[in-house]
Amino acid sequence: MSSLSQGWREAGNSLFSQLCSGNALSPTEKRELLNKAWTNYHRAYDSAETSDDKASAAKNVAVVSLKIVKLDVRADMKRYYCKQAMKFFGKAFEMGKAKSDSWLSNILQSMYKCLQSALDCIHADCFLEMTQIIFAEGIASLQKHNFKKCLQCMHDCHRPMEEASRLGQANVKKEAGVLKRDVYMHLCVAESMQARYTADELLSSILQDEECLNIAMIWDIIDWYKKAIILTRENDVEMEAIALSRLGRVYDKVLKQRWKAKECFKRCIQLVSSLSPRTFYSEEWYKDCTTTLERYQQEVMMRDEALKQEKYAKIKEELKDELGELEKYKEKDSEDLLIFVYKNFPPKNSKHRIKQADVKAARDGKKSLKKLLQTAVTHYHPDRVDESKHGINWKVLCEEITKVLTERYERMKG
Repeated sequence: MSSLSQGWREAGNSLFSQLCSGNALSPTEKRELLNKAWTNYHRAYDSAETSDDKASAAKNVAVVSLKIVKLDVRADMKRYYCKQAMKFFGKAFEMGKAKSDSWLSNILQSMYKCLQSALDCIHADCFLEMTQIIFAEGIASLQKHNFKKCLQCMHDCHRPMEEASRLGQANVKKEAGVLKRDVYMHLCVAESMQARYTADELLSSILQDEECLNIAMIWDIIDWYKKAIILTRENDVEMEAIALSRLGRVYDKVLKQRWKAKECFKRCIQLVSSLSPRTFYSEEWYKDCTTTLERYQQEVMMRDEALKQEKYAKIKEELKDELGELEKYKEKDSEDLLIFVYKNFPPKNSKHRIKQADVKAARDGKKSLKKLLQTAVTHYHPDRVDESKHGINWKVLCEEITKVLTERYERMKG
């Protein structure tokens, strides 16, 4: 007849066999089975009446405790179950003197494995905590733009991080993996700052100290800036934008390759926009970027305007008779000016007309002359001229008429 202790042990064995059956179980299901088995074995130990039963139950409690340690549990729980395993292996050895030599030898070997597992857990936690402290110091240095200290800290993270990953259980390995990615990202950012600093120093030296421009050195500087850009890409948007602005400055001020400079500056602006609502208006690198792009835009507008004026000058030469007549009426009454314009240069749109009766009413003070001038400006405004349909000559003539009408309106308004 089986004792109460043996009944609890059999219940625990049933649960433990489910764990070892090879069925796919989630970590939560495994932990639940082990906790139930641990409870049953503990009850078996408490209810055991003989040393033999106590030794067997103690061994079962110790084995399950060691299994729990290897699951994804908190560090404090690991330490607790390691102590439980060592405690019950010791009780099993103490009360199992009547057992076979192989059974006792197995207990001693299990105690050694438990001790090694406990040491590994403690070491893994210590290594992980050490890595986190060093990493935090590196982050603080990076925020102060001390990239040299940051690089040292990130390199110092590698050994304790690898040890934590090697010795730790699943949860420690997971934390170490996340930390490893963070260390790599900040290492790239620090190396990018170092590359940018190197390029800045070289550029300053070349522009200030050397009489002849060293083109070979300029290309080295460009390579340093490009390295800074690549290292920060998808790691630190702000650092990438700074490096792009610096590279654009080299293309603009040194190599005079404006199309390349423009590409760098435009990409810099795009990255800055992605960081909204943060602003960088006070940063020198951002001001350099925006002012250069504005200068490029102004130069393009001035060049286009110069080409336009050159083209218009030829057309005005062709229209000198019409423009001469218009010039004569500039100093005449506004009513006479309106009658002359609509009579000699009627708008192409037949609906755009001013009746002479309205002009006469304006002369007599019965109608607003300023409103007639406003209407005339809208009829002749060059932006409303279809150049492809009516030709460039008509557009230029309308532009000159609009200037005269607007000047007359502003004079009356003033």
